[in-house]
Amino acid sequence: MKTLTENNSEASQTLSDLELLGGIGHFCENELEMFKSYKQIRLFKRNEQILSMGEVCGSIYFLKKGAIFQYKFKNDIEKIYVNLHVGNEWVVNYKSFISQRPSDDCIEAFTDCEVIEIPIYALHKLIENSQKFLQFARILSPITDRLDFFDQDHTPAEKYDFLIHHNPKIIQTFPLKAIASYLKMTPETLSRIRSKY
Repeated sequence: MKTLTENNSEASQTLSDLELLGGIGHFCENELEMFKSYKQIRLFKRNEQILSMGEVCGSIYFLKKGAIFQYKFKNDIEKIYVNLHVGNEWVVNYKSFISQRPSDDCIEAFTDCEVIEIPIYALHKLIENSQKFLQFARILSPITDRLDFFDQDHTPAEKYDFLIHHNPKIIQTFPLKAIASYLKMTPETLSRIRSKY
């Protein structure tokens, strides 16, 4: 099924897929064609749910354009932001995707977004056809490593410094309250730290 964004030339499509998969591993032309046949281009509007709480995460996403956040509810109103994503990042609810159990978190478009979706059945088909697609497991490690860092016993300044050096676009994209929640600190603490930079 062709979608709006697949009307680009074949050459630019292949280049895009080469760049995308190049960060995972080396794939031959035949494997790139397989990937192209299974990927889906999706467009999400600002505030649109990509994954709702209670749903099973059945896909991984590559965020081409826009910004996405993952959150859970602390109470009926307040959100705890567990992950913030900007362009050229992989997005997945790790626990739900691996266990294939309902998610405790929501994934939502913070801005209008364009993503490449790889459903889990497509990933299984790709792996059946080529063991090289097992390299997709590599995309999960940076996500869990980053989340583990913020769970460890680092000072608020160290957490903010980590964010500045590893993903400064988050600071330019998301509101202070969301960044503070993601870094596991209060907005007041984050404001004090930011004033020193």
